[in-house]
Amino acid sequence: MNSFFSLPIKSIKRLTKDSVQLSFDTENSSDFNFIAGQYITVKSIINGTEERRAYSICSTLDEGLAIGVKLVEGGKMSTFLTKDVSVGDTLDIMPPSGNFTLSTKNNHIVGICAGSGITPILSIIKSELNSSTTSKVTLIYSNRNSSTVMFKIDLVELEEKYPDR
Repeated sequence: MNSFFSLPIKSIKRLTKDSVQLSFDTENSSDFNFIAGQYITVKSIINGTEERRAYSICSTLDEGLAIGVKLVEGGKMSTFLTKDVSVGDTLDIMPPSGNFTLSTKNNHIVGICAGSGITPILSIIKSELNSSTTSKVTLIYSNRNSSTVMFKIDLVELEEKYPDR
């Protein structure tokens, strides 16, 4: 069933000059519990046309529902989400889905990603480090340059919080 729910934008955090993190208010809906690595589908009417786009969740369940959006040249939804929305606006969101998740607890996770591909990996890394005292993480992450690193501050904070892991 393709049910969408109208969720208000709780916060917008600028990550880079062309990317943002959007957090949603899911207080009134249990439909938005998720597993690290899943995604949501966002639907909106843009210039009179219905647009839909899937975005990976970048947060942990304890942090609430958040996605990372990078501006794509010519991308209708990414342009709308990075330039035109404001806190308090509502977006139509489909509950989380997807199977890019960990099925068992692991002692050592290796994440390999580039650019905005960090979003599901970040959710998995944060969730695993927060839920286990023994798990270790190795992240291999590539970008064009340091100014395009999405979630740079979050990654530095994780490294400082878990220096041995």
